[in-house]
Amino acid sequence: IHNPDGKTSLTFLKSVFEKNNIELEEMIQKTTSLPAKKYGIAKRGILEQGNYADILIIEDFKLKYAFVNGICVFENEKQKKVFPGMSVKYKSV
Repeated sequence: IHNPDGKTSLTFLKSVFEKNNIELEEMIQKTTSLPAKKYGIAKRGILEQGNYADILIIEDFKLKYAFVNGICVFENEKQKKVFPGMSVKYKSV
């Protein structure tokens, strides 16, 4: 689900969180480290030294900041004109 302001994704996550009564930590794990592990995407999904630093800062299910590889790409409800990331492509086996 891609939308530059993150609203579509956050609306979806909020509905999953509310309807399924799961802990926020579990929901974050299911949308970050578990898919990265399942699809073999190295250095993604967990915040630790040496991994790529893609971080969303969310408050009340509203995107406040987004960082890609440690560089702020979204702030104050606006996408910045910087593109430090790269596409992650899935190769079918």
